[in-house]
Amino acid sequence: MGGIGAPELLIVFLVVLVVFGPRKIPEVARGVGRGLREFRRLSVEFQRELNVAEALEEKQKPSPPRGPTPAPPPPTPHSTGRDRPIDRPADRPTDGPADRPTD
Repeated sequence: MGGIGAPELLIVFLVVLVVFGPRKIPEVARGVGRGLREFRRLSVEFQRELNVAEALEEKQKPSPPRGPTPAPPPPTPHSTGRDRPIDRPADRPTDGPADRPTD
């Protein structure tokens, strides 16, 4: 299925010439041109409104939840040790003989 070819276009022009006459064709062409221009203007305006509405909708969406906070980096060799956690007795291993109960 093709588009409109040269023979079909010639037939349409002849029908328009017979229906409207040679004096009315410029007026009809102007009216069709104005209508097409208005249609294009409205379609561009409508597209612009859709884009604005879409941008507003994107702004109003809540941001996705953030993941867990990353662990602090390990201390560097030049570190003073202040950024390390305090070594508590519960954090120490219990493999030594002093940690075993005596009976």
